[in-house]
Amino acid sequence: MFELEYLRHSNKDKLREIDQHYASLGFPGCIGCVDVASWRWDRCPVGWQGQYTGKDKKPCNRLEVVCDDFLRIWHVNFGAPESRNDININNQSKFFAEFLVEKCPEVEQEITINGFVLKCYSICDGIYSEVKHLVHSMVGDTAKEKLFSCQQEAVRKVVERVFAFIFSR
Repeated sequence: MFELEYLRHSNKDKLREIDQHYASLGFPGCIGCVDVASWRWDRCPVGWQGQYTGKDKKPCNRLEVVCDDFLRIWHVNFGAPESRNDININNQSKFFAEFLVEKCPEVEQEITINGFVLKCYSICDGIYSEVKHLVHSMVGDTAKEKLFSCQQEAVRKVVERVFAFIFSR
């Protein structure tokens, strides 16, 4: 029901729009935010429960989403067995695999982050592996690092809004 408007592959026009929006927020080259959420799966078939057991020893399911500030979902990875944490679901994610081999959509200009020249990147939380195409919050004591972390975390909250929207349905 949401596929045509909210769940689709990006194209150059949409990437330009997303890039311009994130650039206005201070993150040029960003194509969205990535995160994983879980919820209890009360009606999980008994035969599958061992594969879908969460941290609390109850059946749960995991959902990985890459989205932009307009709540459009560019990637979804759902229902992978043995995905007890974000790292396991990343290892089964097509999006994450493409980022590892640097196959990601191109924005208009290249950007340099931590000495790497990138075509694009996504904003994530601290659980993700140190991959140059994923930008984490900075842990530091300087005013500049604290400001960056505050702004990055504010922008990253869009993925939490997507989860709230999905889970409310």
